[in-house]
Parts: sequence; structure tokens; C-alpha cells
Amino acid sequence: MVSVQRLWLLQQLSSLGTVSAVAEAEHMTRPAVSQQLAKLESETGVPLLQRSGRNVELTGAGRALLEKAQRLFEELELVNIHIEEQRTGAGGEVRIGGFSSALVGLAVPAMEEIQYSLPGVAIRLYEMEPREALTALMNNQIDLAIVHDLFFDNTDKRLVAQQQLYTDRFYVILSRQHRYASQRALALSDLADELWAFNVAAENYFDFVTHALRSAGFEPTLLGHFRQMSTVLHVVAMNLGVTILPGMSLQSLPHGVIAVPVSERLERQAFLAHRRGRGIQPAVSAVADAVRSVCSARR
Repeated sequence: MVSVQRLWLLQQLSSLGTVSAVAEAEHMTRPAVSQQLAKLESETGVPLLQRSGRNVELTGAGRALLEKAQRLFEELELVNIHIEEQRTGAGGEVRIGGFSSALVGLAVPAMEEIQYSLPGVAIRLYEMEPREALTALMNNQIDLAIVHDLFFDNTDKRLVAQQQLYTDRFYVILSRQHRYASQRALALSDLADELWAFNVAAENYFDFVTHALRSAGFEPTLLGHFRQMSTVLHVVAMNLGVTILPGMSLQSLPHGVIAVPVSERLERQAFLAHRRGRGIQPAVSAVADAVRSVCSARR
């Protein structure tokens, strides 16, 4: 009989791309993962993997095997849900991963709502960039992920379901002393001569906004490289530079800055993601409903 654990390692390799990533996600050594995958090939009697440079990738037979295994993974997920329900009843722990502004704007208010409506449910929050959150979701390290589309998404849609939450428009952030602070909207080209401050640690955001500025016809002149948004906003408040932020981030702006809409269509889509089958668990479903409710109330 084919080992379910080895099938899962094959699924992880398909999703994560490298044996090293699988080993890290499953808390195994790289040789141990390779050994288990070799045993799976021996069990099936067909080649499931092939070399691709320094990595390995699935063969056609490997991909076909995973297609057949999806029903099994979903049924096992339901078994886990049943066990969790028997253990915790209507309560339990729900883990949410997401980017900073989504946690502050959506997850925290949902947490407050759940505390009153379902006091037996404990919510745990984890600040993560979207790619990290989706990987954690697929590895069952979190139950829900709030993500956006400013990155190349190669998530396996057979394992993860996503529902759109909102469209987030971008704004130019200026000092209240800036010459454009009274404008009702600004074209990016109006800001070609400005110094720019960005949180370069948020790579997807940084790549997105710098691409938008280049598309507007200029290469942004960077004031420096910052890794905390609080530092960026302090620099902007001192009228030393400008920046761009999505609307969900405006809730935490300091007093010395102002947000002016970008006249071009510059926006991102935010999604609530869960493992297929995982949303059936009552506690996870209730928290997901609370997040959607908070989002609807903010529109």
C-alpha cells in the first residue's frame, strides 16, 4: 500500500518547489525527504521525479498521482476537523496569518467580535508577507491567511481556496507642509522630482510601487533604504520625502502627514484564503465570517 505520508511529501514538493523547502516545512532533514520520496517511487513502480538542474520536479506520472490523491488529502482534512471538534466542541484555536495592515484593520476587529459571540474560540495572529502566509497555510501552520495580489501567485489551487475581500486603492503620503498637500488627487508623474521613502523589507510592495513609478515615466530617487514603515512615515512627516501606501494602511498614519489619492488606477486585491476542507470547521468558519463582516462594514 502506498504511504500517505510519502504522498504528502510529494504534494509538498509540488507546492514548495525544492526538497530543501519541503524538509524545512516538515521539520525533516533533506536526505530524509529524498529517501522517503525514493521509497514512494519504489512503492508505485513508476518514476515520479526527474532532475531539473540542481533541483527535482515531478514527472507526468507524479503529477497524475497527485491528481488522484487530492480526494484522499481532503478526506484526511475532514478527519482532522472531526477530531478537533470532538476535542474542543464549538471552541478551539484559530490561527490567522496576514500582512500588517490587514491584521490591524480586519483580524483584530474580528477577534474582538468573536470574543463576545464565541468566547470559546481563541484567535492567534501571525504577521506574515503573503507568500509566507500561503506557505504556512498549506503546511497547516495557520488556518486562515489574509493575502494580497502584489506577488506572483503559484499557490496550488487544489489545496487552497481564496475569496476576495476588498480592492485597496493607493495614496500618495505627504507631509502636511508639502506643496501638494492641498491637492485632491495627484498623478504619479507630478512627483518625478521628489525624494522617495519606502519600506524595502516588504519586497512585493516595494517592487509594485517602483514599477508603477517607472511606468509613469521616471526612475524614483530614493532617500534611503528603510525596513520599518514607522521610519518611512517619520521621514515623510518631516517633509524630507514622500511615499505611497494602500488605503488599508491609512488607519495608522501619524498626525504630521496627509494622504492624497493617486489619480491613476493603482490598486491591489486582498483575499481571505483557507485550506480546502478547513473552512468547514465551525471555529474557522465563524472567524472567516467575522473577518468578512468587518470588511463589509468598512466599505
